[in-house]
Amino acid sequence: MLNLIVPIITAIILIMGKIKGRGVMSDFADGASDGIKTVMRILPTLIIVISATSFFMASGAVELLSRALSPICNIIKMPAELLPLAILRPFSGGGSIAYMSDLISQYGADSNIGLMAAIMTTSTETTFYTVSVYTQGRRVKGMWKIITAALTADAAAVIFSVMAVNNFFA
Repeated sequence: MLNLIVPIITAIILIMGKIKGRGVMSDFADGASDGIKTVMRILPTLIIVISATSFFMASGAVELLSRALSPICNIIKMPAELLPLAILRPFSGGGSIAYMSDLISQYGADSNIGLMAAIMTTSTETTFYTVSVYTQGRRVKGMWKIITAALTADAAAVIFSVMAVNNFFA
């Protein structure tokens, strides 16, 4: 049944376009043209974000930040092994998923570290990528306010993932 969803939606769009007297193909072409314009507008920002993320990870900054922030782990009762994941997640979705996979392979999916890593990875966003795409695509001003709010939400997700596992699974 699921393999019929796309053909059914396509048929509905074509039928509704015919009923309403719309040129479905010209509407599709206009939408594709607008999409290409949007991609061209945000492409420089994407290149900058991807390059900066690569430089950040390759520079050893994740390890430096992990060492500097490790005292916070004791305060919120978070295993120090999760700190690189918490730092990496706002920058790289793929990198954080790979790190989470390593943690789960090393400690097990049912361990506190595995559970916290899974919740942390799925409850936060790749903040810098998402903010750059949305703000550049709409030419939004005040990006630092948005980043501050998004990073605060990321920190809250980290804290609540730790609290959830410590309170419900420990």
